[in-house]
Amino acid sequence: MTRDDAQTRITETLTQLTTDARWPAFLRVMAKFHRYSLNNTLLIFAQRPDATMVNGYRAWQALGRQVQKGERGITILAPLVKREQDESQEVAVRVVGFRTVSVFDVAQTRGEPVRGLPERLLTAKHGPLLAAVEAVIPFPVSRVPDLGGANGVFHTRERTIALLDHLAPDMQVKTLLHEWAHGLRSPGDTRSQGEEEVVAESTAYVVASHFGLDTRAYSVGYVASWSQGDGQAVLAMAEEILRRSQMIVGPLEERLKGQDREWQPDTERTASQAMER
Repeated sequence: MTRDDAQTRITETLTQLTTDARWPAFLRVMAKFHRYSLNNTLLIFAQRPDATMVNGYRAWQALGRQVQKGERGITILAPLVKREQDESQEVAVRVVGFRTVSVFDVAQTRGEPVRGLPERLLTAKHGPLLAAVEAVIPFPVSRVPDLGGANGVFHTRERTIALLDHLAPDMQVKTLLHEWAHGLRSPGDTRSQGEEEVVAESTAYVVASHFGLDTRAYSVGYVASWSQGDGQAVLAMAEEILRRSQMIVGPLEERLKGQDREWQPDTERTASQAMER
């Protein structure tokens, strides 16, 4: 696949995502590869949506694993960098373009066990995750007996969150993630309230999926209604969801590593550095 072919594949995938049917599946891929660029996440989703951990051929060998014969690589974009030295002898590195490279999913390899697979995430351990959310969420949270049918509310002016006080731990986590996502909305964001709800719910879905929580209670559809078949609208929405997801996952991972030594963060990207940033 050439670079132009890759760009075409990205455009085609964005068009496919203007329907509700594939949106949750794409968010699950984003959850696994939230530190990758959006373009590379789209390429992985288009070629191997069930991928969980990708690396280059030699990177897998360095981890004691071998790509199995006959396996077809996943094409992604890798940056072309140029080193420049200024008058003060400071060396700067800048991206001057991109090229295509092939990576392979762990399922396409065999060999030594790999630490850091998504299966090691905090599946079903709602207590530690809830404690982590409560510790690092950057907004004051108050628990109240009634919210008029809502589980949670983000108060924009006060920058606070109200949470229904009798929710189960897993629902507390999901609700706090949703309201936290609302709190990360940039000043001047012109999205409609309906679009903002899609962003917040999708962000919470990505983060919950990343940490192994059951996502069946999420309703992340309605993509068709706001995108109107416009792939660029989907791209802008996905970029915002990725930005907010990264802002939430990072602090939570750091907190969880400190409070549970057996918990391992999702490290599928550590050996693969040829990713578009």
